[in-house]
Amino acid sequence: MKIIFKLFTLFFLTYSLGTAQNGKNFIDQPYMEVTGKSKMEIIPDEIYVRIELNENDKKGRVSIEKQENKMINKLKKLNIDLNEDLSVISFSGYYKRKFLAENGITKRKSYQLVVHSGKMLGEVFQSLDEIDISSFYIMRTSHSNIEELKEKNKVDALTKAKKKAAAFAVALKRACAVSGDEVPSTKGIL
Repeated sequence: MKIIFKLFTLFFLTYSLGTAQNGKNFIDQPYMEVTGKSKMEIIPDEIYVRIELNENDKKGRVSIEKQENKMINKLKKLNIDLNEDLSVISFSGYYKRKFLAENGITKRKSYQLVVHSGKMLGEVFQSLDEIDISSFYIMRTSHSNIEELKEKNKVDALTKAKKKAAAFAVALKRACAVSGDEVPSTKGIL
């Protein structure tokens, strides 16, 4: 039993000494972290508008087809490319049973319209209001070159961080020179 215990102890000591790190690693060395921030304001060139047509919106019960034709004519007058910028999101209907009145089906239809400027957005909203379409709103906005703009913003932030790190390194060298301390390495900064 003593031999097994001695062998286990010898194995454990050999293993722990073998895995011990010699020298300093990155965490043990002094370092400084810097951050850079960049902010960019852009004007969206893709504005997504949701337009909802509903037969029960009005007291006169205008059919979906009539509302749709009026909307398409107004959008054509605004020179909007309907094949590219207008799409149907949903189309639904439900059967409405009435006690003393005529039974019927009520239909709803939702569209997504992509507008490419704020001015055109205002014209679209005004045109839809003129033909009594009461439910339309902005779903989201975006930019056609959003990935390129994000990349440019990241590069700007990194450039600012590098300038800040270089300024800190120069100040650190000056402070060490004045106090007589050892000047740390600024490898990779300057």
